[in-house]
Amino acid sequence: MRLFTNPRMWSKVKTSTGFGAAPLARAISREDEPPPLRIVDGTAGLGGTAIRISETFGPSCEVTAVEASAPLAVLLEYGLQRLASQPTAWAAAAGRVRAVHADAAEYLERLAGDQAARRPCVVYLNPCMDLARPSEEDRFLHKVARLSPISELCLATARRVATRRVVMRAPNGADPMAVGYGETPDRVVKGKQSSYFVYEQRR
Repeated sequence: MRLFTNPRMWSKVKTSTGFGAAPLARAISREDEPPPLRIVDGTAGLGGTAIRISETFGPSCEVTAVEASAPLAVLLEYGLQRLASQPTAWAAAAGRVRAVHADAAEYLERLAGDQAARRPCVVYLNPCMDLARPSEEDRFLHKVARLSPISELCLATARRVATRRVVMRAPNGADPMAVGYGETPDRVVKGKQSSYFVYEQRR
């Protein structure tokens, strides 16, 4: 089993303009604004999405991968270091991702006192884990991962801390009001299997 961050665990998005055209990238950043400088992936797992985000927005963007499960956090940090040291296309992006073992709501709360210039532009939350066809790796990871939904406290804290927006992943067809805990998202970016509900910051 490949129980560490590894590019073979996901297929690279192939579009005419790369991952920047992928639904998640469009949910994170609009074309009419500067690229984000700080992004927090609050449900990082083994870091595949965090690495994609880092690759998309480049060296000027700080990506923090937060994982609540201690076993997964250890695998995440080890995997990022391992991948960053290898001669692969993902090495530079992996080397820019910082792994943090923490509950997402607690970690974000610690950022609430920071000046806006140091808080994340975007917080990404992914409560989805596909349990329909788990691989051998998935079956192990599901035993040690936190499979509970994103709490209302976590979402509220993310919305208070993010300076631009919060992006929440959901299965296609999910009720936006249910995912947003009673609030309709400002926009929805749809992909083939998932939708991204975007909650813009209002200050």
